Amino acid sequence: MVRATETPWTLTILYTNDVQGNLDPCGCAKEQLGDISTRAAILRSLRAREKNAIVVDSGDAFSDESLFNTFDRARRELIVEAMGYMGYDYLNVGDTELGFDLPVLKEIQAKAPFKLLSSNILDRTRREPVFSPYALHPVEGLKVALIGLVTDRPPKRLPPEHLRELLFADPIIAAQGYVSALRDQSDLVVVVAHLGLEREKELARAVPQIDVIIGGHGGQLLQTPLKVGKTLILEGGDQGQYVGKLSLKLNQAKEVVSYEHELVPVDARHFPADRHVQALWQAYKERERKGDIYDRRDRRRSMTFSLEGPPKPKGRD
Repeated sequence: MVRATETPWTLTILYTNDVQGNLDPCGCAKEQLGDISTRAAILRSLRAREKNAIVVDSGDAFSDESLFNTFDRARRELIVEAMGYMGYDYLNVGDTELGFDLPVLKEIQAKAPFKLLSSNILDRTRREPVFSPYALHPVEGLKVALIGLVTDRPPKRLPPEHLRELLFADPIIAAQGYVSALRDQSDLVVVVAHLGLEREKELARAVPQIDVIIGGHGGQLLQTPLKVGKTLILEGGDQGQYVGKLSLKLNQAKEVVSYEHELVPVDARHFPADRHVQALWQAYKERERKGDIYDRRDRRRSMTFSLEGPPKPKGRD
């Protein structure tokens, strides 16, 4: 048994993945989970309780792959404001984030209180990362390296004009380079990855110095973290149905000696809605009902949603 005096450091990672722009309950056959105001209540409560917490999303925060460049400006800004209010620190750029063109993504980064990460989305000409490739996050005596990765096989349905200036580097090769550079500068290495579970397992085998992989892309629901060597791999389903919580204990050598993991259902029956985010969402829906939320630029390059939000992916319950 590990004594408390032998674990002077703790770190909590709160995470979501593959939310897919879901703002209302998911409409799933089994349980109605996932509305944004309940997620806000959970995240703000957990963040207030956990002294040393980092909040991340591993990508596809705005839409699913059937709805590229979907959002009008008002809805996009609602999600950015809500995620900032919830306390997100980092958003890994998923493939469907590239349903927005680069000017929109740069606008999101300029307005968002959280940082967009990706180490393997490169400017095709300069061969340099378009977004911040990593962050060194200080937490109460610890320094945590967070590295963003996305699949190098973007869906063919992405608007081709959004990809012309981009190059997708092999995520494993990118990870090897950044982990090697950051390992000595940090106490923990966390990769926020949008690769799919099989590729995440491959990543863990290829780069065993990674401590934690917060995964996504396939919407897998891992109630228990998958361990590959010493690396923990986590995924929390899709459509915002769960908030993941990983609590790590480290010894005096700053080595992980134990962990606890929980997936918290985003269930309005058990958590009262956050009033601020609920008001934002209701105000948006009222504006949408009146038809006064679109500007000309957004109308030219965006589809719109019904009041019920984006269509739900088929074949998942």
